[in-house]
Amino acid sequence: MGEKNKLLQKIDEEVMIRTVTKEALKSKADDVIIITGHDQKNIIKSLENLPIKFVNNSNYINGIGNSISSGVYSLSIKTDGVIILLGDMPRIKYQHIDILIDSFIPTDNKAICALESDGKQGNPILFGKFFFDQLKALSNDYGGKDIIQNNLDYLIINSIDDNSIFFDIDTPIEIDNLIRNKSKD
Repeated sequence: MGEKNKLLQKIDEEVMIRTVTKEALKSKADDVIIITGHDQKNIIKSLENLPIKFVNNSNYINGIGNSISSGVYSLSIKTDGVIILLGDMPRIKYQHIDILIDSFIPTDNKAICALESDGKQGNPILFGKFFFDQLKALSNDYGGKDIIQNNLDYLIINSIDDNSIFFDIDTPIEIDNLIRNKSKD
């Protein structure tokens, strides 16, 4: 998105990362951990006064897989599952996160819980503890897609009628369109 950090772009009254984080905090998730890297100081400042934990990924340049790995390394040994929620998905609501949590059975640590709409899988995704070592090994820009594809027997699909699970922000035009569409609501 050029020189501006897309996560710090205002949508309505708040920057995108704060909007996404506040939705995560409304959910049934026990903890919310933000992985920082690029523009760390401004990201942390934008999330002031929220009850969250920060983990800095100094190797963020190596891609989202490296950021996921950093986050999973920070988890408590007692953690049963982790939800990967991207900061550039401002249409995700706490209800999406709660659907994943409600479909997850902590004693079944091999579960991968996903959302799908119109037969297509979207984000966020919940991984059970069994997959933590594989998530820690990520280092590329592909996230957990290969882990999911290699473990389809453990995939729990939650079908919803909501295309917001596919909507992320990658360009300034997408931000402008989102703001314009919100003003019509």
